[in-house]
Amino acid sequence: MVNRSIISRKVISIEEHLRRVKELPLTSLDVFKKDTNIQDILLFNLTQAIQNCIDIAAHIVGDEGWGVPGTQSEMFDILAGKGVISIEHAERFVAVVGFRNRVIHEYEKLNLDIVYKAWQERIRDIEEFAFAVVERFG
Repeated sequence: MVNRSIISRKVISIEEHLRRVKELPLTSLDVFKKDTNIQDILLFNLTQAIQNCIDIAAHIVGDEGWGVPGTQSEMFDILAGKGVISIEHAERFVAVVGFRNRVIHEYEKLNLDIVYKAWQERIRDIEEFAFAVVERFG
């Protein structure tokens, strides 16, 4: 059975990290590329929010006994299969997890164009995930 307290704490953490991201001044890509403070605040808070989503997904899949995913991304496919999130959202979240992995594990030189795009586009995906979890599990 899913522990609602864990879900609640993680969702609150997601909200706090996204609040920090939303407080950043909206800048052009050129300004963003030159401002390492904005880059640092964005990268830290965005990756922490994504990690909280991964933690929630792992908790739900594990506690509900929905199998053992082979990858972090697969957890979101399982959640989609169980109707927690849509298939489209799971597909978008695979890209979100990939973004987080590239940032955290430094698989490649950090592409600030991609980071800037994630800032503009991925926050909604994270918010939708948190909303879907709260709607399903309280």
